[in-house]
Amino acid sequence: IGMIMRKQIIITNIALLFVLLFTSCGNKSNYEYSYEDEEYYEDYYPDDETLIEDDYIAIAYQEKNGVKLLPVSINGLGFYMIFDTGCSTNLISRLEFMALVKNGLITEEDILEPIQSSIADGSVVEMPVVRLKKVIVGNKILFENVEAAVADNVAADLLLGNEILNRVKSYEIDNNEQVIKFKLW
Repeated sequence: IGMIMRKQIIITNIALLFVLLFTSCGNKSNYEYSYEDEEYYEDYYPDDETLIEDDYIAIAYQEKNGVKLLPVSINGLGFYMIFDTGCSTNLISRLEFMALVKNGLITEEDILEPIQSSIADGSVVEMPVVRLKKVIVGNKILFENVEAAVADNVAADLLLGNEILNRVKSYEIDNNEQVIKFKLW
């Protein structure tokens, strides 16, 4: 019975991918379409100019409605994501997922096993999970093979959570300078 359930989950994920690919979802102001080709990523690591005191890399954030938004490139498309230390994974909405699929930046191989997740209202929902090949935070820090849950809601906030934040040694918020300082090593 376990094998049957696994096949159903895989078929459901593939069906979701194709339904989302061909569904029209409207527009979202969070988009900053800036596709960049793969050459952009090959040699993309912070240079000495991006380092600041104590080997931190500072990423400027925007504050909106009480949350801190960081500029993030996901597989070459630019977005703003909420810096969310309370989120165990990363989260993208169905709208961002569709944009990535339509641009060929997420393929069937990037669809992973779904997860059960507790959301802010306390309910538990099942969400598809995708692998994001390249996530660049603030045009300075590269993360590869990042997992992100896909919210069914097209208006869901994009969350930069602990799946990425746990990959750095530490981070510190400097509210005076409006930067988040990431220590990588």
